[in-house]
Amino acid sequence: MHHAFNTHMALGQWAEAEKLLGRAVTANPKAAEYLGMLAEVYDAQGKHEQALEQYRKALAMDPGNSMLRISLAEHYYSTGRMDEAYHELGLAFADPDVDIDAKMQVLIGFFEMTEGEGEKPDDRPDLVRRSYSFIEALEKAHPESGKPHTIHGDFLLRDGKISEARDQFRMALELEKDRFPIHAQVLQLSLQMGIMNHW
Repeated sequence: MHHAFNTHMALGQWAEAEKLLGRAVTANPKAAEYLGMLAEVYDAQGKHEQALEQYRKALAMDPGNSMLRISLAEHYYSTGRMDEAYHELGLAFADPDVDIDAKMQVLIGFFEMTEGEGEKPDDRPDLVRRSYSFIEALEKAHPESGKPHTIHGDFLLRDGKISEARDQFRMALELEKDRFPIHAQVLQLSLQMGIMNHW
């Protein structure tokens, strides 16, 4: 099912993808995932209202499905509805059951978008502020992982907050002692700060 869906999407075969999902929904009427996939098909065709309707139906069936919320956030983002996009992302980031790597990919995208002035420089301060909020939610949802502290350190370092960035990288090392790149980052920042005992 998923392979055929991905093939139809890659080839732009929207009608075939819709038929495939129509059969899947008929066979599994309580499977919110298929409605989310149908929403993707509609979004790909620019049928954003139909996509939104499918996302709403899917979330009504499975309100705890945070991966659906991330997809809905992408839908809102692509249609310029930023507040709704950030709201859905906030709910997904607070969910400890959502894979941390999916959340990290979103934050890496935000990091890249906020690195320079971008297309809309006025949006940068808001996106940076929201990114820190998502990082905080990530740290709470995944306290056993050093990844949230690593990306937190990256944001702080980029924003010129060297001491705070070093502290975040040190917290990451407490959770992931075998990560050489993090050790190297702590050492480099310690040397920049003139701290000889960097541990």
